[in-house]
Amino acid sequence: MKIKNILLIIIIGILIIISTQNTQEVNIKLIFWDITTSLIILIYIIFVISFLLGMIFSGMKRAVRERKEKKIQKQKERSQKKLQV
Repeated sequence: MKIKNILLIIIIGILIIISTQNTQEVNIKLIFWDITTSLIILIYIIFVISFLLGMIFSGMKRAVRERKEKKIQKQKERSQKKLQV
């Protein structure tokens, strides 16, 4: 059995244990809303939101880095053209 499969089985097992132990109801108050949900659902929602925010911010960081790299590349090209003339 591959290490990847073993790790996947362990992670799924941990998720099942966490899910079965966190089934109690929680009350969430957001400004005008009062929501009652299972704790595990709240945990999963927060996980998904955090994951999405991480993806968005890493994409923004990558875009800024690429813009800086392009700017540096253009400056190098300009300086090389000046040296050739």
